[in-house]
Amino acid sequence: MMRLTLPSAFISGLLLTVGVAAAWYVHRIQDDVSEMLAENITSVRAAEEFEIGMREVRTKIVLYLLTGDRKHLEAVPELRQITAYWLQEADRLGTTSPEQELMIKVKESYRKFFVEFEHIQQQDPTMASHKKLLTVIDDLLATEILPPAHEYLAFNEQQVAQTTKRNQATGTWLITGLLTLGT
Repeated sequence: MMRLTLPSAFISGLLLTVGVAAAWYVHRIQDDVSEMLAENITSVRAAEEFEIGMREVRTKIVLYLLTGDRKHLEAVPELRQITAYWLQEADRLGTTSPEQELMIKVKESYRKFFVEFEHIQQQDPTMASHKKLLTVIDDLLATEILPPAHEYLAFNEQQVAQTTKRNQATGTWLITGLLTLGT
């Protein structure tokens, strides 16, 4: 009886140990993946909100140039606060080297944009100041702020896709392993 019970108990204990280790491993992987996804999704949101806010700033300035109504320019400071918040969030969440390089570009151009904007806004509305505003929109906003911000967004979307793909591959590997073990 002992000859049959001892090997069966040993194999059962071994299978239980492997099962517990696999469960712990799955739990750890799920925690890691969830954390990475949450961070990347938050980065995506920050980049999207920043980009949307800057496009709204552009729209307000263009509306001012088309209508001459300064109420459109009066909306820009509030939009600036919103975009500054999302820029700060994107910068905080950008932990990789490519993200940090993009954020350096965006932050510097963002600062220059609003320095120029405030300088032009303090001047009397003339045709020259309108041309300067168009130049600021075209040179800084359209070419130096939005492209790297969009690149940051695309990078984080790619990170989310890669993390999801790795998670699916791990799940497939784990199912195969557990089925093999069970068999």
